[in-house]
Amino acid sequence: MTQPPDGFVRSADGTNIAYWQSGQGPTLLIVHGGGNFHAGWDPMLPLLTPECTVVTIDRRGRGASGDAQPYAIEREIEDVAAVADAFGPMCVLGHSFGGPIALEAGLLTDAISSLIIYEGWPGPEEDLTVLPDFVLPMEALIAAGRYEESVEYDETPETIERLHADPLWPSWVDATATFPREVRAYYRFWTEHPIGDGRWRDLRIPILLLYGEQNPAFGLGAVQLAGSLADARIEMLPGQGHTAYAEAPEILAAAVLPFLASANAR
Repeated sequence: MTQPPDGFVRSADGTNIAYWQSGQGPTLLIVHGGGNFHAGWDPMLPLLTPECTVVTIDRRGRGASGDAQPYAIEREIEDVAAVADAFGPMCVLGHSFGGPIALEAGLLTDAISSLIIYEGWPGPEEDLTVLPDFVLPMEALIAAGRYEESVEYDETPETIERLHADPLWPSWVDATATFPREVRAYYRFWTEHPIGDGRWRDLRIPILLLYGEQNPAFGLGAVQLAGSLADARIEMLPGQGHTAYAEAPEILAAAVLPFLASANAR
């Protein structure tokens, strides 16, 4: 079981976004990716909280946060901007689907003073058109109430065994219902806003783009995205893939904390 939230921030459309706050020092807001929720980042907290105040949230439709229809990624962007306005100035770390949300929130509020994006963009050769079809079986399982099978879909036996052994397994099951809509939103967002279109050129805050050594396509995408940003640098996480926050939190923290310190020293 996860701990009750420390409070709620009301977003622009009236939806309540649950947050958890711990630590001391400059504020870091973590925006989790698809298929996740705030407690998925718990392994990072002991490494971060001695040096910064960490705010984690359940994105809308998950855990303790509210939801509203119709769903749109624009509402998620407003959610993050609302949390930043409540706690800022702050650095926002967006992982995976949380990446474009964090980038866009940076355009909405001056309370975001720096950004860290961890594999939150497509690779230059990635075929985004396969994503809507990819989630069709998951949507069918969810519609039939087979939520556990939806979590297990397209996972390896080893990953399924690990998930079932996780004390947070019930929360992973609860979180699965919103995953397909987020995949569709990710597809729409990057189709409408290609990396090289200069959308964030005027976002003149320090930005760190992180990718794992196991994912060279994300590295190529990071180079492309950095070329569309005014103040960005790229760092590779040695030996890692898409989930260093859980599998090697010390490696991810070693990239996050120096950047946070340098960004706040400006």
